[in-house]
Amino acid sequence: MINLSRQQQSFRLVGSINGLDNNVKVVAKDRGASGVITLNPLESRQLTVAEIQDLFDSRKLAFTGITYRRTQIDDGLPEGLYTVCAYAVDAVRNNLQLSEETCSNSFPVTNLEPPILITPVADAELPALPVQNLLFTWTVPASAPPTTEYTLQMVEIVPGMNPNNALQAATVPVFFERTVQTNTLLYGPADPPLVAGRKYAYRVTATDPMQKAVFRNGGRSEVHTFTYLSNVSQPMMTASRIRLISPSDSLWASGKIPVMEVNKQKPFGIFWFPGSEFVTVDSSQVYYETITYQENGLTKTSKIRRGLIF
Repeated sequence: MINLSRQQQSFRLVGSINGLDNNVKVVAKDRGASGVITLNPLESRQLTVAEIQDLFDSRKLAFTGITYRRTQIDDGLPEGLYTVCAYAVDAVRNNLQLSEETCSNSFPVTNLEPPILITPVADAELPALPVQNLLFTWTVPASAPPTTEYTLQMVEIVPGMNPNNALQAATVPVFFERTVQTNTLLYGPADPPLVAGRKYAYRVTATDPMQKAVFRNGGRSEVHTFTYLSNVSQPMMTASRIRLISPSDSLWASGKIPVMEVNKQKPFGIFWFPGSEFVTVDSSQVYYETITYQENGLTKTSKIRRGLIF
């Protein structure tokens, strides 16, 4: 602030926040929202936080285009392009404006994206293993602070029930809920047992315990479902009967062993070492790919779910 006069000036600041693309406006209910500020003749001074902290006291503001309650529920202003403006009024006579209104450069208010679920994939069919072992993974939202926490919720859904409604209507506690600080969660034998043949829905919610980051959709990811299949026996195949034709050896990184499931309805798992034939093992599925192979001299094509063991 600069006092251009040769007299001491005592004034208050009146501020406003203006949405340029969403019709949101926040202004002081009465002129002179800040405390009294005094500048000596021709004095130039940068104001402190203490001097202007009352400028946008929520108890003294009027909202247009949004309600105060909405800002509390959504953790702030809605997304958009904003400017902050202020002007000075006489400390005693609030109706006497001492300066022109000055505004900041426009700036965006954007919320962070919620996590994106990776595994299990949507509508996955997961075989029941002798020892319960299921890995949940999701993305870390861009620009999310390192303090971000992730809460995974899982519910069982009955036939005909909408997965989103199932999670929304879930009683407390839900079938499973845990908060972690990383983007992975290993669901193991110590967790509530999954029932073979049942279908489950899950989602992950990101929150910032420091309350500095705001996520879209309340930080909630989309909802994925998976079916926990019965523990079916794996049909055996001899190494001399199966040989991979495509994809070629070059598509596999050296030293990594792909694990494949050739038939989704009647699964069997196979190890394949580059340059060798198949050997049967338990399968581990991550994502789909079409392969061509030979069985008993016949060329066949199947869609497989592929994983990598290191």
